[in-house]
Amino acid sequence: MRYVSSIEEVAREEAWKEARIETRKEMSLEIAREMILNGMEFPLISRIVKLPESEIRRLAEKLKN
Repeated sequence: MRYVSSIEEVAREEAWKEARIETRKEMSLEIAREMILNGMEFPLISRIVKLPESEIRRLAEKLKN
């Protein structure tokens, strides 16, 4: 049963890593949102929050609507 236990541990660890990545992305989007509202330029925001400029532009479009 040690093998099954190991697989469960790996699955749990992978789920935790994915959740952490999603949380980090959500935080980056929130920071980018504030920067957009403060009038910063998209390329600069992209470099600071380490997200693609296209994603920053999409967020800006959502904020316009």
